Amino acid sequence: AIVYPVGHCIQTINSSYNTSNSATMTSATLAKANVGGSNVYTAQITNVGASNWVFINMTFIAAYWRSAAEVSGGWGIIRDTTTIYGKNNTTNHQQAVGATYMAFDLLTHISFMDKSPATGTNDYFLGYMAASSSSVAVRSHSNYMGFNMTLQEIKV
Repeated sequence: AIVYPVGHCIQTINSSYNTSNSATMTSATLAKANVGGSNVYTAQITNVGASNWVFINMTFIAAYWRSAAEVSGGWGIIRDTTTIYGKNNTTNHQQAVGATYMAFDLLTHISFMDKSPATGTNDYFLGYMAASSSSVAVRSHSNYMGFNMTLQEIKV
């Protein structure tokens, strides 16, 4: 049996999606970002050892719009059905104030260390929420860079 030193990366998993934009989110409650009800902004890591951690990196284009002078929304990470990052609209929250109609796309990067994953299989999902009567979405069709998630199991 191989004995990995503490801090060693045991495995790396990568998942990407760049076929179409996500559904529009208008709720202030964090939910899994989806396309037509399918959870495509996801990655799965298997055979996670007991007590090991999972390092999560996500990059995507976040889109925000509202027909008013302020637009805002937030992003998070959901492991299986549990929110582990972004429990309210102030975590990884973006906000802009300006003209009477606001819309912008922003390269977004989330890095997070999950210190309590399940032993075995863990599914991670991008979560999104809107605030201040705004709308948010993931720009992930072929004209954009697409969504990317990398998971790394770290020996503890």
